[in-house]
Amino acid sequence: MDITHYDVIQRIMELIKPMELQGFRGSDVKISDFPFHRQPPFGIVVSPLPELEGESTNETYDVGFQTQITRVLGNLDSSSGLQSRSHWREEIHKRFDRRRIGFNLGESTNDCELITRARREEIEIKPAWDKWGIDASVMVITTWIRKPLSAFRFDSESQFTEFIN
Repeated sequence: MDITHYDVIQRIMELIKPMELQGFRGSDVKISDFPFHRQPPFGIVVSPLPELEGESTNETYDVGFQTQITRVLGNLDSSSGLQSRSHWREEIHKRFDRRRIGFNLGESTNDCELITRARREEIEIKPAWDKWGIDASVMVITTWIRKPLSAFRFDSESQFTEFIN
């Protein structure tokens, strides 16, 4: 099994669901593409972001699978202030920054989980999103996976030359 972006998102969702994030239950953790083109569901919304290219050698390359965590409140009220925002961001940061998320890879892959990093970000709230209760302070989680370069097999030298150019 090679680790994919989808696998990373599913694992992150599994880890967030049992967390005690103020005002949210495990069933409130949902997946949705970002940017939002329609109102996202209430809860903690997990969205894939573009992959990052990391270090590489003659034998391996690193891929950073980015995932954005957004808090969607439905409607903003006094309970959605700084204290609750601070709490959920800190809990997500503690759980994911400089840790592994624990893929059970077995012997069926050469992929290797390196580390997961969490960082605080701000997103621009589009006018249409104002009424949706989207918290502009999000967390971005990047899970770094080392993959073998042997995954790229070439039938001829011309295919390899075309690939590197």
